Amino acid sequence: MSVRANETELGNLVTDAMLAKAKEKFPQTAIAMQNGGGIRAAIDEGEITVGEVISVLPFGNDPVIAELTGQEIKDLLEHSVHNAPDENGGFLHLAGMKYTYDSSKEVGDRVVSMEVNINDEFVDIELDKVYTVTTNNFTGKGGDGFEVFEKAYDEGRVKDIGEIDWEQLRDYMVEEKYLNGVVDPVLEGRIIDVAEEEPTEPTDPEEPEEPTDPGDPTNPDPTPTPEEPGNGDGIDDGSKPGNDNNGDGSDQGEGNDKDQDQTPGQDHQGDNNQNQDGKELPKTATNMYSFMLFGAILLLSGGAIVVYRRIRV
Repeated sequence: MSVRANETELGNLVTDAMLAKAKEKFPQTAIAMQNGGGIRAAIDEGEITVGEVISVLPFGNDPVIAELTGQEIKDLLEHSVHNAPDENGGFLHLAGMKYTYDSSKEVGDRVVSMEVNINDEFVDIELDKVYTVTTNNFTGKGGDGFEVFEKAYDEGRVKDIGEIDWEQLRDYMVEEKYLNGVVDPVLEGRIIDVAEEEPTEPTDPEEPEEPTDPGDPTNPDPTPTPEEPGNGDGIDDGSKPGNDNNGDGSDQGEGNDKDQDQTPGQDHQGDNNQNQDGKELPKTATNMYSFMLFGAILLLSGGAIVVYRRIRV
């Protein structure tokens, strides 16, 4: 959380003090505004010293009040969040009101709703109604680019109330009618960016296109699918595109020319031990050797008989 981009516990504490102390002199004060860039340090847990209070608000700015219309308040808030969700020294912390905005919208058209606390009840801010707002004199004179405050100051609608900001904070924390020494501010939803509150709708991933069958006669521009290696057991299961010529994904050797599909060096044994022409392959090299040995014996035997007959003649 940052005092330059978000509602914070410390920002709420500072503006609560501003509003409470301004009401003591000007009971009609309804809203307090503090620029985040003016909050210069955090307050550690534990006992709070005067030095820590001064370090939070070190500039000694004089608090002021300004008479502003609801439209001018909206314009102030639009400028406050013009850089959202990024940090901005002019980001305003608030007391006495709450609002929502949408950082995903165009700058100048981000404020969605505004409500002000009147008699302990939040009601919509009316654009043509005048409200009394307190802030520090830096912002009240147009600091951080707040042209609305600058215009109001030039028109005499901004008045110094004769206080010092850090003294307001100190007194608010210790006085019995306020915090009485117990300081425990919380986030209250005073400033909400609806763009961050709303979850992003999940998008369905694009469905992959179905592979094109190179053998499909309806495909006007068939693109051959690169050959893939076998399934690791030396058996061609006929699952590669282009191997299936009978429409059922099987290779049975019924007139198929496997030379056009076979990867060089790949062992296409098949369950039927068939060669490329559908003929049965020799079982082993031992069988071939046996045939050759048997033929040699027959040849030698025949030659011996011929020689024997010639000798007898």
